[in-house]
Amino acid sequence: MPDAALVKATIVAGARPLTGTDATLGGLGLPNPDQGFGRADLAGTLPGDNRHLAFIDTLRAPHALYAFDRTGVRRRFELNVNRPGPLTVALVWTDRPGRSVQQDLGLFVEVPGGTKRIGNESRAHRAFQTDIVNTVEVVRIEEPVPGPYLVNVISRSLA
Repeated sequence: MPDAALVKATIVAGARPLTGTDATLGGLGLPNPDQGFGRADLAGTLPGDNRHLAFIDTLRAPHALYAFDRTGVRRRFELNVNRPGPLTVALVWTDRPGRSVQQDLGLFVEVPGGTKRIGNESRAHRAFQTDIVNTVEVVRIEEPVPGPYLVNVISRSLA
């Protein structure tokens, strides 16, 4: 049975932004207090047609060796895009109880050509800053160019 973080990652990866007048008060990017990452869209989430899902669940074999055991560790994964359609990479983890994020992971994706996209980069007033307040980070590329993409996850703090 999948753990809560894996289920959440699947739903968030397929979420669709709301576009109504109250959906993004103040013009905030995603995630935002009005809609989070958008509305759940299972038809756009589950595999079919040109949609494929891939998971790395570090709580279970064979990926348990990718779990983070100390601050400063980087894990890199390569994926190849060879079909049209959006690319969504979602990083979700279950945090320890506390008043703020206790374990801080960071997500960035290197696209072909070397450009880097950081998780939750569209948050208002946060361009080029990593997200230290959410346990969900997403990189969405609506029209990815074909080629290899490097997904990087860094443990910034493991309190």
